[in-house]
Amino acid sequence: MRSFAAVMSYGLATPVGALVARSAKVPDPPFRWSGVKGPWFDNNLACLEVAPEGLKLWWQTGVVDGGDQLHPGLKLVSSVTVAPRRAEEPASGRP
Repeated sequence: MRSFAAVMSYGLATPVGALVARSAKVPDPPFRWSGVKGPWFDNNLACLEVAPEGLKLWWQTGVVDGGDQLHPGLKLVSSVTVAPRRAEEPASGRP
């Protein structure tokens, strides 16, 4: 029963959220979410930077080189820059 509830909540969350946002006249974000790969199942640190060229997102994971547990490092898993939409560009999926 618990897994059924989880599936239903994820399955209904997107369309219900879109309906609520549309009825509240929430504007579309000024960027598109495409080109993001995944999922990654190890522990990752997600970073976000707002820059003139758009939203820069990157994911890093912890690494231990040479068994040196006292000095771990970070390794880049993936990165993407989400460019802003132009003002005249319509939002996807809406008239």
